[in-house]
Amino acid sequence: MLAQHPRGSIAAPLLLLAALVFTVAWILFQPASPYVPLTPSSTPTVTSKSPTEARVENTPIAQEQRSSDLVKATVTVLLSKPGWAELPESVVVVLRPTGNTPGKPHREHTSLGGALVEFHDLLFGNYQLEVQALGFVDARVAVQVSKENANPRQVVALLPARVIVGEVRNRSGQSVAGIEVSARPQEKIAGFVQATGVATTDKTGRYELGPLPEGRFWVHAGPLLHPINDPVSVEVFGEKVFQDLNVGPLASVSFTITNATTGAFISSARAQIQRMGAGERGHSEYRSADGEGVITFAHIPPGEYTVTVLAADYRTTTRTYLIEEGADGKQRITLIPLSQSL
Repeated sequence: MLAQHPRGSIAAPLLLLAALVFTVAWILFQPASPYVPLTPSSTPTVTSKSPTEARVENTPIAQEQRSSDLVKATVTVLLSKPGWAELPESVVVVLRPTGNTPGKPHREHTSLGGALVEFHDLLFGNYQLEVQALGFVDARVAVQVSKENANPRQVVALLPARVIVGEVRNRSGQSVAGIEVSARPQEKIAGFVQATGVATTDKTGRYELGPLPEGRFWVHAGPLLHPINDPVSVEVFGEKVFQDLNVGPLASVSFTITNATTGAFISSARAQIQRMGAGERGHSEYRSADGEGVITFAHIPPGEYTVTVLAADYRTTTRTYLIEEGADGKQRITLIPLSQSL
């Protein structure tokens, strides 16, 4: 005879199954809550009135917080120099934010005498490049990083800091203003531009020659090829060398060049003055006239000189003058037009 199960043992599992089915159906067919997208110009802010009340408002985001200002960029820096100069093994390059640009200064170094550095992950904005290289003048360059120029390449020209400085005095110990000073390499230096080795003294008689490469130079007062004093040997090593110069007696003379027929000034005239006399330093200079036809030769040694004047459409004229120490003479030279017969 089979045993009969109690009726309650079957009813309990059926009730649990029915409750589970109802719960799943309620979740699946629940009406969805409306979706409200947040715009880039707003974000929710919760304002609490009391411990049990709160209100949600839309508050605009500040312009500087927009995503367009958070785009990262790269700045590439190329260092340039004169051909005769050499960069040190390591050059310090700093990229400093300026104005309203956020962030801290970025610092990089070149390696093994290299001339390129890069700054990555930069925000859009304004920056200043600062370059410090041993033996060169510190350089500063402004750089702008923007959407239109997100990866700029900036060339920074470096000038060697090596210079020769000093003062020029006459035999009375007085400073000589407005006199030319020249430095000429004693041995050929590849890529050296002689124009950097010429300067003129200021009103206090001081001069500065440079930038210059390392090496030995002949330094003297007067034009490059026609020194007034005996050249002085100067060795340039490090950033600054001091060398005063002494000159002997000096004189000056100016010439006004005019048309022999009309008396008009000839502003296109040019003149060469050449010192004569056996055993004397053969001083020579070449100058052009100003707008009023005046040609001035200042700070020349006294002596006998020939002056040759020429101009387009005029006959060349040569004259001889004796210029004494301390003189500041003024002379007039007339040129005959080529169209005029002798």
